Amino acid sequence: MDPARFYGTSVPPVDDSEDSCLSDSDSEYRPYLEPSAPTEESGSDAEDEDDVEETSTPSGRSFRWKQVTHPRSYLPQWEDSLPDPPDEPKAPIEYFRYFFDDEVLDAIAEQSNLFAIQKNANKALCLTCSQLEQFLSTTIYISIYSLPRSRMYWSHET
Repeated sequence: MDPARFYGTSVPPVDDSEDSCLSDSDSEYRPYLEPSAPTEESGSDAEDEDDVEETSTPSGRSFRWKQVTHPRSYLPQWEDSLPDPPDEPKAPIEYFRYFFDDEVLDAIAEQSNLFAIQKNANKALCLTCSQLEQFLSTTIYISIYSLPRSRMYWSHET
């Protein structure tokens, strides 16, 4: 049911948009619409549609899509080589330290503490680099070794 009809009043739309200041001199984009045969509607559906706001495309028309081929853009060839593989595999902590060195961990911890204070000054996070390293390590471990339930990661049997 339409509230404006029920109460006998209608509320004018609010025009707080900054777009109202823009000029309308630009031509609007109108896609090519292919006419199609009108469809017949049943009596009950036709009554309900009076309450529904009309859509932007007129009924009875459909879009006609065209396939356009675009020229391929030039992609340069990679002319470098990959580094030689290590003689022996590294420990997992060495791979972790390759991506998360002390400088990165310090920056993340500092920004996390700053964000927590900005959100709620009464509840400081006080995150240390060691805590952040443990959290990231646990998150990476859980993403690599997936178990059906999160409780199983802390179980002695698994």
